[in-house]
Amino acid sequence: MHTLCDWVNRYNAEGLSGLHDRQRTERPSKLTETQQQAEVGRVIEGTPDGKPDWTLESLQLKTEKVSGVSFSLEDVSRLLIRHGLC
Repeated sequence: MHTLCDWVNRYNAEGLSGLHDRQRTERPSKLTETQQQAEVGRVIEGTPDGKPDWTLESLQLKTEKVSGVSFSLEDVSRLLIRHGLC
């Protein structure tokens, strides 16, 4: 409901242009650049059992196990997209 009120207020103040998405500030990554590169390398190398593809769930679990950083599936997906793997 709060979002709808925000949209109405933006429309009233700015018209249709007020409803367009606005630039967002990106929060810092939970992983260091080195950890991110390790994740990218892991995806490129394939899974430990020789299968070529990881699932988001298996990458999420592996990332948490290796780096100790808790990641949502959306975080894993964003990381892959950011590095051109999706």
